Amino acid sequence: MELTILGASGAWPGPGGAANGFLVRAGRYHLVLDFGMAVLPNLQRYLPHEQIDAIFISHEHWDHCLDLYPLFLARFFHPDPLPPLPVLAPAGVFDRLAAMEDEEGVVEIRKSFEFREVEPGVDFEIGPFAARTSLLPHWVPNLGVRLEAEDAVLAYTGDTGTSRDIESLARGADVLIAEASWLDGQDEGRDPYHHGVKTVDCSAPSPIGAAWT
Repeated sequence: MELTILGASGAWPGPGGAANGFLVRAGRYHLVLDFGMAVLPNLQRYLPHEQIDAIFISHEHWDHCLDLYPLFLARFFHPDPLPPLPVLAPAGVFDRLAAMEDEEGVVEIRKSFEFREVEPGVDFEIGPFAARTSLLPHWVPNLGVRLEAEDAVLAYTGDTGTSRDIESLARGADVLIAEASWLDGQDEGRDPYHHGVKTVDCSAPSPIGAAWT
């Protein structure tokens, strides 16, 4: 399993950065976890967009899914017809994306993407990955995910507050990607949904292209 950071900025990307997006490869299968602002251009530094095999979206907030729209345009204008791309997501993600288009455009979005609504806690497969999700605290339905393939385990929380379900997702994992915008002492008076693992310092986003195998 190989992990490449496409973006790790919360809410909005800084100069040269991107919001949440992580490319995960097992064999020749390419899965992207979240697809926030500026993830698409960074993705294409490593992989042509038409070679994505599936996308997992944790929740409907734009810093986790906005670049699905330019990806739709890239697929719509591709010179060769592309099969629908599986997008696995909780409730709300498709409606958020569809709101950017008129009725005709929504029809085209449905042709470009195969949206599959994921229920939390249900085991399923994404290509070579065995996946399990947990519902984590947030304002909208938000899924953390645990992926297993090639004798490796990756856990990803997306946005969240503190939850014992994070412990369940991460137990025995080789790598945990944990959203933690606020450090200890910085979260007083702030919302409770952006400091799931407060000992992790995410004040400086990980460099684009940082990889783990």
